[in-house]
Amino acid sequence: MTIHWRGGEDEAFALVGACSVITTAGHFNATRARCALRVPGQNNTTLQASYLRVLNKFSLSTIGLTAMCFNMQGINPTGTIGVNSNTFLIRFTDAAGVVRLRLISSPNNASSSASQFILQKVNAAGTATTLATSFTGFTKNYLAKLSFMIDYQVSGSFVWYIDGVPVLSCTGDLTTDSVTALAGFDLGQPCCNQNTEIVGGHGDWSEAIVADTDPRSLALYTVPPSGAGATSDWDGASDGSTVNEITMNQSSGISTAVADEVALFSQAGTLVSPFIVDVAVSASAMTSPGNPQNLAMALRRSGTTYFGGDQPVDTAFGNIQTGWAIDPSTAAPWTSLSGLQIGVKSRP
Repeated sequence: MTIHWRGGEDEAFALVGACSVITTAGHFNATRARCALRVPGQNNTTLQASYLRVLNKFSLSTIGLTAMCFNMQGINPTGTIGVNSNTFLIRFTDAAGVVRLRLISSPNNASSSASQFILQKVNAAGTATTLATSFTGFTKNYLAKLSFMIDYQVSGSFVWYIDGVPVLSCTGDLTTDSVTALAGFDLGQPCCNQNTEIVGGHGDWSEAIVADTDPRSLALYTVPPSGAGATSDWDGASDGSTVNEITMNQSSGISTAVADEVALFSQAGTLVSPFIVDVAVSASAMTSPGNPQNLAMALRRSGTTYFGGDQPVDTAFGNIQTGWAIDPSTAAPWTSLSGLQIGVKSRP
């Protein structure tokens, strides 16, 4: 199993439109996460203006994606909404950003407290073909674990699980325009509303993970910096106080104009084996001409600092992350986070 991406906070997503960070109790699992990212509800008469877009690209034909979602479902108690392609729960894109698969609302969404959804494949011209309809869906005001297992090919398969139970399944040709790999995804709202007045149809997302296997057993445990580490070469607060905000403040942080400088921070994670399958360091970073153009993520354990590979940094803020499937200090599976330091290294 390989974890290809993970993200639960605003450094890992573009918050398009009116999305926001929320800390409402019960809308995320507080034992693992610090917040959720809200996609506000809207009516179905216009294209969805707000969604979460993953910042990092991957290229996979076998995808396991899981995330937590709290559904504040907007209900239109009268009338029939009809199939609504303006709003979506989730959609998968190719390397060019073209939507290839999407889950949209089905007619039962308008008159039931449990939504239903339609899976469609979409070609580059925007023509959609319906593949399957869920036989159940969300219950409103409920925090659910959504998992998707996709074999994206001509003889492919798609299964959607809620809390480990399959609610939509199909087999056959999932592809369009001979594209055989997916590279990104957007998270939307769990429902829509036919009325022009929205009835609280938000979707609050957290703990998103992309792997190349069944993701139902995976969860994301977020541990922020909590103090100074062994090395603090970068300018700015060495105690992590400007890089551990729940809502990211891009006007603060740490900085350096010198290559090969390291900034390390302590953390207070208490997770222990056998639950750790991957430890990742994630950051939001940008650069400018004349400054270091690459970034390496760092771990320090048992007196030694380990670095991931160089990753290019853009002139606009983007997400940089590196995961370690094994503890580099022992070359064995992780047993705990005790004593681990996390950080970054500027690279030419």
